[in-house]
Amino acid sequence: MPSQLYTWKRFWCPRSGHIDLRDGGYLVNPDSEWGHFYKSDSVAFETISEIPSLVLLGEAGMGKTTATEQAYHQVSHKFSGSENVCLWFRLGDYDSDKQLCDAIFRDETFQAWRKGTNKLHLFLDSLDEGLLSIKILVRILKREIEQLPCDRLYFRITCRTADWKDSLEQKLKDKWGEANVAVYELAPLCRVDVIEAANRRNINSSDFLQEVFNKNAIPLAIKPITLKLLLGTYQNKRFSSSQKDLYEQGCLQLM
Repeated sequence: MPSQLYTWKRFWCPRSGHIDLRDGGYLVNPDSEWGHFYKSDSVAFETISEIPSLVLLGEAGMGKTTATEQAYHQVSHKFSGSENVCLWFRLGDYDSDKQLCDAIFRDETFQAWRKGTNKLHLFLDSLDEGLLSIKILVRILKREIEQLPCDRLYFRITCRTADWKDSLEQKLKDKWGEANVAVYELAPLCRVDVIEAANRRNINSSDFLQEVFNKNAIPLAIKPITLKLLLGTYQNKRFSSSQKDLYEQGCLQLM
């Protein structure tokens, strides 16, 4: 379910923070009228957008790419009319050291930034989905990062939580300083996001949420990829699959 079809506002939680699911198993929406009563650690991207080096993690199926694409477009819009630039690259698109470096670090806009005085926000997506192994990608990135002027570079990289490498995180801290590096994890969906997704499918959202609750399927509903599964199996105010089958199918989606 590509969440660019929706107006979802996604939130990020510090790795050491607490993801608050007290809204009946859904993420407590920090922007809701009662959200400020909860001490939620989750924040919108604009809150952390000025941190020089950001590691953006997430479980499988959480929508990391879509969420960071939204962040990229936010920053690009902010820079409109200024000398500052914003670049997006998907690490999974390259099958050799040379191809990756030519595409990213030899990019015309990137090279102009290196020679100039402006700022660059560099988004590198999907470290864990590369045609190259994570080990090779980490080695390339560590080598290239060492040569870059970090005072004008805002570095953002996404990765599946379980696949993130401590050695690359340490390299970022060595380059930018520990205080300028932050690790955030993409939080699950809010109740309002699930309501919107149901409405877009012309499904009565109240009935859908009730059936999700009846099947104890909220852990599936708060992840975009398994929410798509639930919406696809919902017919005549109930799921066409049993609870056991829903979870089995959900696990397959997350593999």
